Amino acid sequence: MKAVLSALLVVGVIGAPGCRVSRRSKAKPVESTISEGKHDRKTDDPRWIETRKDVDWVLRKLARIMVAWDFVTPVERHGPIAGAVLAEEARAGMEFRRHALMLLGFAGHDSPEALAALQEAVQDTVAVPGIRYEALLSLGQLGHGAKSSLPLLGTLYRNPEWHFGPYEGCSQRLLEATVGRILRLSASGKRESTRHGHHKDHILGLEWLQAQSGAEEPIHPSAEAGPKLPPAPTLTLDCGGGVMMEFVLIPAGEFTMGSPAPDSVTWDKRPQHQVKFLKPFYMARHEVTQAQYQAVMGTNPSHFKGADLPVDTVSWYDATEFCRRLEERVGRRVRLPTEAKWEYACRAGTTTRYHFGDSADDLGKHAWYWDNSGEKTHAVGGKPPNAWGLHDMHGNVFEWCIDRSSTYPSARLIDPSQPGNKHGYSEWRIMRGGSWGFASRCLGSADRYGDVPGARYNYYGFRVVTFP
Repeated sequence: MKAVLSALLVVGVIGAPGCRVSRRSKAKPVESTISEGKHDRKTDDPRWIETRKDVDWVLRKLARIMVAWDFVTPVERHGPIAGAVLAEEARAGMEFRRHALMLLGFAGHDSPEALAALQEAVQDTVAVPGIRYEALLSLGQLGHGAKSSLPLLGTLYRNPEWHFGPYEGCSQRLLEATVGRILRLSASGKRESTRHGHHKDHILGLEWLQAQSGAEEPIHPSAEAGPKLPPAPTLTLDCGGGVMMEFVLIPAGEFTMGSPAPDSVTWDKRPQHQVKFLKPFYMARHEVTQAQYQAVMGTNPSHFKGADLPVDTVSWYDATEFCRRLEERVGRRVRLPTEAKWEYACRAGTTTRYHFGDSADDLGKHAWYWDNSGEKTHAVGGKPPNAWGLHDMHGNVFEWCIDRSSTYPSARLIDPSQPGNKHGYSEWRIMRGGSWGFASRCLGSADRYGDVPGARYNYYGFRVVTFP
């Protein structure tokens, strides 16, 4: 390791042939700062470099100087060095690992071993946030060399556990930008020396990822799409024990999400913004019933009992576990809907307060709520459906969505599979639709609520979505 670090200091920092230094290159070389004793050690003992703490310091200093001096680091010179650093990474600490991953991108090191390390780091939902962040940036820098990583990135984009893991150092936007950067550089067969790409990479990546969002498997951009029959208008899944779940096809399209009116009762529904869905999806015709929940989970936590009643007293964790188990049973993706998908399906092409109009006087004909519920849930499908065939989108039980709560953006979104969550109650999950215990002013198509993911009340339920 000592030889590796010596090579890093001499070749990587002093300026090997083939490297370009920007106008800011008047900064002192690392050797100079080391000789002045400006490092993490209090002594100038020549053996300092062999300690783990000071190895981390050298990597950190090297990475910062490479960023500041804007190095162009040819693979033939720094690839072997980055490979040696990678070999040490397996037994290193988190900071060492983070800077080693950064060096792989600067070195243009796209060997199978390097790509495997970066891909493993990108999937890491346990490590510190910087691990995934640096790995994504390095994959973007590799450009054409990281093209084989696109299917993996597409899979992660559709995985809520990746977006909503215990650490959130990687945003949806960074993943989109990384994919766009790889696609852009792959077209020219190049890589980039700079850490961040072009401002249009995000849009390019978003379009490609959303084009794959309804697919069962990631699709390589060069793959030719074969002929495909249009999806059936309805779909039925077997929950087990003869219990079935019916879905209706929700068409692709665009709508205006949110409401322009301020509302002190529910969470802010502003600003209104456009949301476009590029592909259709299936949504369950009814809220998940107690019979369906029992068939999949083997238990029934509901306060109000009845096979055809919606399951209640379920948390967000319970709902996502139901999706996981049903997915294993039927062999296709099953998810909670995003907040955007839920509102789009609820509105069914309308722009009014409710899917049937603006007047709360007619709500009793379409929903179970405080005025007519008798303070209990009712059998699903007892009220008329909306224009797309979905029942109980207003009232009966609240329906968990997959999203963490966040403020709305003002920009147009394209099929947001995972919304931003940097603002608002970031630990809370969204619920929609209102319930039997709430008043008419809380049941609108745009009305938003939320709670911590472990909360369970007798007016919390859910419905699910799947994909053609």
